[in-house]
Amino acid sequence: HDFGAAGCVHLIAGAFSLGVLINLGPRIGRFVNGRPVTIRPHNLPLSMLGLMLIFIGFFGFLMGCVAYFGGPSDTAPGDGTPFMNIFGAQTTLSAVAFSTLMGLAGGIIGAYVTSKGEPFWTISGGLAGVISVAPGMDLYHPAVTFLIALGGGMLIPLMGRLLERFKIDDVVGAVTVHGGCALYGIAVSGFVLWGYPNAGGFPDV
Repeated sequence: HDFGAAGCVHLIAGAFSLGVLINLGPRIGRFVNGRPVTIRPHNLPLSMLGLMLIFIGFFGFLMGCVAYFGGPSDTAPGDGTPFMNIFGAQTTLSAVAFSTLMGLAGGIIGAYVTSKGEPFWTISGGLAGVISVAPGMDLYHPAVTFLIALGGGMLIPLMGRLLERFKIDDVVGAVTVHGGCALYGIAVSGFVLWGYPNAGGFPDV
């Protein structure tokens, strides 16, 4: 079950980015005598604005993962709900929207805690949280969504430090946010949604 395409989009993109970064090598001055040197963004407010625009875009992207069967409700499959996920289970746009908000909130708080308020990681935590909950956000309870996103947000600064130990220069956090959180989110959804029943005779998760 991967409702929000965490595996087929974000995990592949993060893995590809890792391969590119290994081949490119770090920026000049990023590692001095084997120690990482933080190169601050040239314009942090614009970086934060860009990530906020991505947040807005994610509402459209994730709503696009919902299939709409139009017409009167009695013509819709299953129990009559006209909205379904790609696996045939009923869902609603409001469930996906609320899960997206819970993902943003949990991710930002988690990243803020483990990065000790570092602005870049804190705002990136929102994206990390949404990606972490994307696999099952159509089925998760809102409280579960928040907790999973909190864990994803807490992970990204730690994954960033791990990459630094291998002298990998992940400038925008693509490997950590997209690759790492997608892997985390898919693994967590396998435990949380194990055996979750589908509607209309479709196989269980």
